[in-house]
Amino acid sequence: MTWKAVERKIAELLGGRRVPITGRQRGDAPDIQHDFFSIEVKHRQSLPGWILEGMEQAKMSNPGDKYPLVVLHQKGMKFTESLAILELRDIIKLKNRLDEHNMSEHEWTDHDAEARKLVQVIIKQIEENTKVITESDHERITRQEEEADKKEATDEK
Repeated sequence: MTWKAVERKIAELLGGRRVPITGRQRGDAPDIQHDFFSIEVKHRQSLPGWILEGMEQAKMSNPGDKYPLVVLHQKGMKFTESLAILELRDIIKLKNRLDEHNMSEHEWTDHDAEARKLVQVIIKQIEENTKVITESDHERITRQEEEADKKEATDEK
């Protein structure tokens, strides 16, 4: 599956729309346009094992009524800038709860208020992570997408 196809699938799952990279400058727009999230997708052949192990530990210690969460903190980093990782299925559940309830702040239960705070942390991390891509990465990705677009156009003929 290409990285464009991955972006399209994630956009579909979250109710967003993939933003084509052609013509956009770094930081102009996220990979996926969404009403609630600023989404940057990073598709890789494999993810670091220690992150996957952290998620497995969070799942195993979960009594069943909580969302497994992995927090990544780098030495010297502000704690509020730590990265929070949830499985996409849990983000979809949280988003659906927000969509279903569409409540004002005072109508949230304590559990829902905690979930809302968690979603706000996730949104902040996603927004901050969009700054990680370097200019050379952006140029490489742009070239790759242009080449893929040309190949798709050639294949369609």
